[in-house]
Amino acid sequence: MSLNLLKKDEFIAYIEQKVIEEKSSYLDAILAACEEFDVAPESCRHLLPRPMVEQLEVDFMDLNMIKPDPKIEFLEFI
Repeated sequence: MSLNLLKKDEFIAYIEQKVIEEKSSYLDAILAACEEFDVAPESCRHLLPRPMVEQLEVDFMDLNMIKPDPKIEFLEFI
């Protein structure tokens, strides 16, 4: 499902609120936002700003779901 610009901003704000107020991981917050906004998790990446995608990658690495890539430094993008 595609979200219009207003919904995209609400989607991002919802994730940030979950992370800050409820101390959720980005992974959990994004999954909750997908459920709330009826968006398939595999199609939400284009809705997320780059820093949020990078934080999601960190969450995946912390859970050993992906391996760190030594060729890429996250600070290069910031």
